[in-house]
Formats: sequence, C-alpha cells, structure tokens
Amino acid sequence: MSEPECAESDRAESIVVGIGATAAATGSDIAAGFASVARSQWTVVAVATLDRKHCAVESFARSLSVPLSKWTAAQLASIVVPAPSLLVDDAVGTPSVAEAAAVLGSGGGALILGKTKVGPVTIAVAVAALLEE
Repeated sequence: MSEPECAESDRAESIVVGIGATAAATGSDIAAGFASVARSQWTVVAVATLDRKHCAVESFARSLSVPLSKWTAAQLASIVVPAPSLLVDDAVGTPSVAEAAAVLGSGGGALILGKTKVGPVTIAVAVAALLEE
C-alpha cells in the first residue's frame, strides 16, 4: 500500500531538473519557469538538457551551483516518457527533452513532475537516484 500523498510531499527530495527550451529562451525564462513549479521540499542537485541547448541552461545551472549534464538526441530518444512529442521529435530528433533529460540526469530516477511548459521553457523533474560510493 502506498503512503498518503500528503506524507510524501513532506519529505525532502533531491531532484534533477530536466529542461527543454526554445532558442529564444533566456536564463530568466528558465528561472521563472522552474520557480513556478518548484516545491519547498525539493533540493536541486543537477540540471539536464539536450546537448544542443544554449547558454541560458548553463547559466541556470550555474545560478544554482549544480552540475549540468547534456545528452544527445539519441540518448534522450532511448528513454520512454509519458508525454512524447512529435513536434519536438521533428525539431531536435527526440520526442522528449525535459522528461528524458531529467530521467537520464537523475541516474534513472522516477519522474515526479512531468513536462510542464512555461512560456519558451519546458520543465520536468525526476528524483535523483542515490549514488553509492
């Protein structure tokens, strides 16, 4: 049996933010997009995106002092996501950027926020998988 949703939302979670963005998106657009979906219990540990994205995504990761992982279209296309897009596939060669990047960047963690479009930015969030050292 699963725990009640409210109990789950009270736990601190380390997350990876997957970002898709149009060429016109700015660092401010990305920050505002994330702020609109962020939850207080989330701790961002990394940002992930398509390897062709512009410096605005890099700037966002730097502003959070977290690493940025970049994935090829082929790597992103290998991830099954709940909301693939033919439009995105036609534009960049993968049916998902934000969701697939979040999953890959998290080391295979579960999506806890599916793709959410905020202006020129699409955000998805995955739980960061625990790294064993």
